[in-house]
Amino acid sequence: MDDTVGASDNEKIKIISGFMGLCPPGEFNEVFNDCRVLVGNDELLKKAASSTIAEYHMDQLTPCTIGGFPDKSLVTHFNALPDSRYYDPRQRVSFRFDHYKREAMDPQPMESSQTDTAALRASLDEFWSTYCLAHYKHGVSAVFDQSDNEKQEFVLCIEDHQFQSHNYWNGRWRGVWTVSLQEGRAAIKGTIKVQVHYYEDGNVQLQATKNEDLTVNVENDNVALAQCVVNAIRDAEGKYQDSINENYKWMNDKTFKALRRNLPLTRSKIDWQKILSYRVASEISNKQQ
Repeated sequence: MDDTVGASDNEKIKIISGFMGLCPPGEFNEVFNDCRVLVGNDELLKKAASSTIAEYHMDQLTPCTIGGFPDKSLVTHFNALPDSRYYDPRQRVSFRFDHYKREAMDPQPMESSQTDTAALRASLDEFWSTYCLAHYKHGVSAVFDQSDNEKQEFVLCIEDHQFQSHNYWNGRWRGVWTVSLQEGRAAIKGTIKVQVHYYEDGNVQLQATKNEDLTVNVENDNVALAQCVVNAIRDAEGKYQDSINENYKWMNDKTFKALRRNLPLTRSKIDWQKILSYRVASEISNKQQ
């Protein structure tokens, strides 16, 4: 960090914010503590982190548990309220989220003001949560109503992660799908993000993004429309998952195979244990002579 010795406070804040905003999934505390050591100024770090941490958690679709409520909630840009509060439409509650402790607190009952589209949001949420439970082992889902006087629009979010720091890897899957009802059809725009960090005997990161544009016909029945929308997203995410698996298979069969040393002329692997035994026997024989 020698290059930042002469940096101004604003420059340091920008550098720190960049580090924290790009940290791998499940490793924010480690990056934060490293920044704390590098900066050596808690007040400056707090100033840099206050907005960066909130932005990071919302971008990552951070899941949280609300005390006294059965389902987990998501912290996102789509359900943000003033004063670090967030709205859970499924459980009809708002809560304050402590971005430093990553804890939800102070739940308060809250009803949506968007009554005209509430039935469709509920139908989408029902099919979306069922899909999430069936395909994502640790997944958390939510449907947020973004409608106004000019449009009917819903955002479907899904987050699933595995943090295996004891095995030196962490990973997260995020999906954000915007459904807009337009002239007899539903336009669906989605973004899938996959991020994995493997750091045993090395440091390798996978960051993949897939954008999708889908269209389904609008049904007069909310239940039928919701099912068509979720089915279309399910098929798109399934194809993307299959393509990732195919890429890994191709890399293992082709790319990594080309980097590996070929087998000897015997076409069999070297038995290192047998060679070691021969060497020990030879040394014993030489000593006896």
